[in-house]
Amino acid sequence: MTANVLIKKQAKEYLQGSWAAFAAAFFVMLVPLALANVIETVMVFFDLDGLASAELSQRVADEPYISAVAAAVALVILLVFVFSLPLTSGFFRMAAAVANGKTAQCSDLFYYYEKGRFVGTLGFNLSLALRRILWTLLSFVPAAICVCVYSTGVLGSYSWVLAIPGVILMTLGIVLSVVLNSRYFPAQYLYVTADEESRQAKDFITLSVALMKGNKKRYLSLLLSFLPWLALTFFILPGLYTVPYMAVSFANSAKWICGSTAE
Repeated sequence: MTANVLIKKQAKEYLQGSWAAFAAAFFVMLVPLALANVIETVMVFFDLDGLASAELSQRVADEPYISAVAAAVALVILLVFVFSLPLTSGFFRMAAAVANGKTAQCSDLFYYYEKGRFVGTLGFNLSLALRRILWTLLSFVPAAICVCVYSTGVLGSYSWVLAIPGVILMTLGIVLSVVLNSRYFPAQYLYVTADEESRQAKDFITLSVALMKGNKKRYLSLLLSFLPWLALTFFILPGLYTVPYMAVSFANSAKWICGSTAE
């Protein structure tokens, strides 16, 4: 039995009795997405979607109330983003608890909204997100250069020769992004399982990078084994099974990575 098969088998066993809690948590996690759809509807109603900055400035000049609408939309987007981040740690706290033989509790989803935890958890998730975004952007620099050269038209009628290199660079960018961001895989597990007084965002991220130096292949192998399941996450009902299954499997893998390294 391979490590991935064992991890998945254990995840299914751990999830017994916890599916209902994860189903409820899954729908709560969809609330920010629902709000995003509402915001998109507002932008379409006021004809703000797809406008370039110059066009938006002209709309504001012609219709002053548009500036208030645009500011309100931007504020709502920021608030939704900020207040939904601790849900990520809460959901992973549920998964980590189950991976350690406990029963999932819906209250864990909101654990980091309690006094004394929100600001630290928000800082941790922002720090982690910014690092992931940076490495992702760097991964796509070659592809972006190719696109820029194509858009300038300097090659004239020969611009088509950039099509194949562009696709290759884009594909390599995706692969490189996944590999580079794999260093942060156990960061959430380390954070949600740590003692309250020892939570320092930078420490967990640094430790995560150190732990993954010899475990990237293990994580990437598990991730690849979930590719067919990832396709199902685009649908709500299959996601009720897929998301908890993947979350607990990844938490279980992180548990073994952290434990085996500690030994």
